[in-house]
Amino acid sequence: MTKDKEKRFGADAIIDSLVNHDVKYVFGVPGAKIDRVFEKLEHPTNRKHLN
Repeated sequence: MTKDKEKRFGADAIIDSLVNHDVKYVFGVPGAKIDRVFEKLEHPTNRKHLN
């Protein structure tokens, strides 16, 4: 990994996929295994992804 690249996680891939498929609503139960997904939904690194 180079300095220019940010470390990515599975949550990043999930969020990218949701955005690419124009998903407007996501339902789920917070839990230890998907906390990172909920964190990315609440605080996206790329604001254009979420409106």
